[in-house]
Amino acid sequence: MIKNKISLSQIYPIQIWLFIYHEKSWFTAYRNKGKKIEIYPVKLKVCIVDDHAVVRSGLKSLINSLPEIECGWELENGSELLHLINQRILPDIIILDSSMPVMSGIDLLNNLANHPIIERVIFLSYQISKEEKEKIESLGVKKIISKSANAEEIIQALQYFIERDTDIKIKKNRPNITNRELEFIQLICHDQEYTYDQIAEIMGVHNRTIDSFRKSLFQKLQIKSKSGLVLYAIKNGLYK
Repeated sequence: MIKNKISLSQIYPIQIWLFIYHEKSWFTAYRNKGKKIEIYPVKLKVCIVDDHAVVRSGLKSLINSLPEIECGWELENGSELLHLINQRILPDIIILDSSMPVMSGIDLLNNLANHPIIERVIFLSYQISKEEKEKIESLGVKKIISKSANAEEIIQALQYFIERDTDIKIKKNRPNITNRELEFIQLICHDQEYTYDQIAEIMGVHNRTIDSFRKSLFQKLQIKSKSGLVLYAIKNGLYK
């Protein structure tokens, strides 16, 4: 069972998110003869673009408190993000400040006009007029939030992208894969290199059930071997 557990003792304005309690959340945890095996999900990578170090620090703490995502980049202006994108490095979610030196958030969006990555942006601004908001939305931005927003509002915006990404990946990379089959995949890919017998013991099922998982996945994913399943899982984001 997936346990999404976020511990935030209080909700602070974004400017003072300096210390947020971070509690790890497991994808699943098994016990094999008293030994815990921790299996982590593939996390979405978030890019923070803001010229204020204190804001980046607060956002990073908040992001890393959520089990589905993690901070992958901290950038100081739009030019740095544009350079990243030009190298074909595309974050899953971008938190973009409106006002920055060198290249502002607005200028970056104009440079990225018609680029699909704009749909991954959470746009932050202290004050924004109705006309500016309409302009930003017309460029493809899905979420616009005040920089005075509290943690809960930021989490809601992040959850929008987490849920959207999950829906896409399930349709594209998990053709009718059940949760138990996904657990089986996680153990097949684990660096302990478990045998089928060991996986059966860890999952608490009969060897015949493991064989059923294996045959079902081979058929669904059109693969022929255990190594093929591992390669598929890594390539398609089912295991990290």
